[in-house]
Amino acid sequence: MELSLISIAKKHINNFKLLYIYIIVFIGFIIRLYFSIVGSINFDEGNLIYGANLLLDGYIPYRDYITRSPAQLILIATSIKIFGESLFAGRFVTVILSSLSIFLLYKIGVKLYDFRVGLLAALFYSLSPFVVYTSYIVKLEPNQAFFIIASVYALIKGFETNQTKYYVLNGALIGIAIMVRRSAMIYPVLIPFILYLAFGKKFKIIFEKGIYIATGVFLTFIIPLLYLIFQTDVQWMNMQWMGGAFGGAEILSLNIEVLRGVYFEITRSWSRKFSYF
Repeated sequence: MELSLISIAKKHINNFKLLYIYIIVFIGFIIRLYFSIVGSINFDEGNLIYGANLLLDGYIPYRDYITRSPAQLILIATSIKIFGESLFAGRFVTVILSSLSIFLLYKIGVKLYDFRVGLLAALFYSLSPFVVYTSYIVKLEPNQAFFIIASVYALIKGFETNQTKYYVLNGALIGIAIMVRRSAMIYPVLIPFILYLAFGKKFKIIFEKGIYIATGVFLTFIIPLLYLIFQTDVQWMNMQWMGGAFGGAEILSLNIEVLRGVYFEITRSWSRKFSYF
């Protein structure tokens, strides 16, 4: 009898905990939805919505026009199909994904630490003015953040259950995040090291399951990228634009800057040596 009462009490407590997070997510969603209707227009919004409309008209990215985010255009184009061609249709994607991010952050906080940490993480992400500002306009960053946060949650589930599907899902979500914004390329390396702080020895699972994570990335990033490459008929100018869109140009320019810096350091040290003569 006592055990049943305790189990009932725990169940009610858990229900109250869920109620708290549902309220936080709902408030965050309403705030984002409100500003998506009344908020001022950002420069990137026009470019991205125009790119989504071109996609709906049958044009193919990198062959017919230049873009930085094929996955983002697909998401916006889907929303336009539902709501019609409007600024709100583009913004609604960001509103939904950033609201889902609030709940996922709560789940990650609970799994890594406890209920209190999860609740605070969700609360800050839900109400922070800096986050809210970029969570209702048509931008790459909040949608990229959703897929990265979801990939972290999938990886944690993989650690917990050791089920292959979660590692594949982790890689697939990272692949989509890269197709949304190129800076997500750092996360396949960064995420495991961050989670090492929480899971310690379980970190070695990353190397054992790396093939499954790579499979997920291959499905959602490499295959679509190869498709886009072949659609350009492998024309050099199109390939250059694509390389720039996915960071190739930035990496090249960074290497040039590093080499230039090394060159100047060497010449400066030599000039100092010869100045003594």
